[in-house]
Amino acid sequence: SNAEQSELWAVLDGVYTSQTDGITVESVMNTWTLQMNFPVVMVSKATDTSLMFVQKRFVFMDGEKDETISPFGYQWYVPIKGRVLNEGETPGAPEVTNLQWIKPYSNLEMEYTEKKAIFINWEARGFYLT
Repeated sequence: SNAEQSELWAVLDGVYTSQTDGITVESVMNTWTLQMNFPVVMVSKATDTSLMFVQKRFVFMDGEKDETISPFGYQWYVPIKGRVLNEGETPGAPEVTNLQWIKPYSNLEMEYTEKKAIFINWEARGFYLT
């Protein structure tokens, strides 16, 4: 017999959930595998020491109509990591931020110390608008 999707997520949860602030692999993956489309993540400066990450459903053309209903409301768990470069530091060894999540129906505010450069998506694993 074939394995069910939930069985795979349960096995992976046993390994990874402790590293993801209690967010299960199943809850993350369901938002990516059980609904159409992808999120667009927008990043803006919220304060002098924080960035705001907001997600919305990607549509090819503004105003595009799609009556398909999503069980997750076209919201996803989106992992965010950054690299922070201190003033005067060489680009070779910036510190890596902790993994943080944009959760469905939530925004993520990422704090940082003033006068640092922050690189989001430095490994080119996603597409971000700034």
